[in-house]
Amino acid sequence: MVNESLVKYLAGLLDADGSLSFECTRVHDVRISLKLHLTSAETIDRDGFVASLPELTGFGNVNRYAIGDKFYTQWFVGHRADLEMLLPRLIKHMVVKAQHWQWLLEYWRTYRTQEWGRRSLSEAEWSELSA
Repeated sequence: MVNESLVKYLAGLLDADGSLSFECTRVHDVRISLKLHLTSAETIDRDGFVASLPELTGFGNVNRYAIGDKFYTQWFVGHRADLEMLLPRLIKHMVVKAQHWQWLLEYWRTYRTQEWGRRSLSEAEWSELSA
C-alpha cells in the first residue's frame, strides 16, 4: 500500500506534469484502455525519482528514451487493477486536472462494464474521443 504522503506528492507532480489518456486501438473495431504517464528529463530528475516509482508504489513500469541528445524517463501505469487502486487516491488531492481525470476514469469504467470491456466504440463515440 502506498503511503498517503507519497500519494499527495505524486498528485502534485501529475497535476503539473502528468497525463491520463485513452489509448485507442483500431483494427476491426475500436477498443480503449486508460494510461497514466509521468515523464521527466534526466537532467531534471537527477536522483532518478521517476525511475524509482514502480518500486516505491508497486505500480507500473518505466521506459527510458532519447530525443536527440536529451534522455527521458517515463513511468506509466496501464493495468486495470492498478489504475482502480491509484487513480481515486490521486484525484482527491489534485487541483488542476481533478475534474478531467475523474471524467476519464468514469467514462473508462462505464466502457469496461458494458459487455466486460469487449464492446467496440461506435463511430460517434470514436469521433467524440478523438476530437
